[in-house]
Amino acid sequence: MRKLALTIAISALASTAYAGGGKTSILHCGCTEAGDAMVYEEISVSKKSKGHKNHVASSADACFVGYENDLPLYQDFIRLGDDCSLTGNLDGLSACNTFDTPPEAGDNCGAVPIQ
Repeated sequence: MRKLALTIAISALASTAYAGGGKTSILHCGCTEAGDAMVYEEISVSKKSKGHKNHVASSADACFVGYENDLPLYQDFIRLGDDCSLTGNLDGLSACNTFDTPPEAGDNCGAVPIQ
């Protein structure tokens, strides 16, 4: 019984260590919690992640801002900058330090479209 418990514990540690090794840090341009702006946030993603290469300047997103009459409300935003890689290589994502003005976490990266 002890051998089984030890084997399970070692397997859990090994799989956790392996899973953490396949990550890279990026700056992601996304909605704030309140939905009132889009800002860069440092996040870790799988090195196999592909969706962030679609988060480029001029792409649109809708941020959830709350409810009115039990219906969800959204605010549209246009991205002003691309998602970028802080560490390592992520296929299709530029390194943040190659931008003319490298973004930082917390920087504004979206604008409300002119209507």
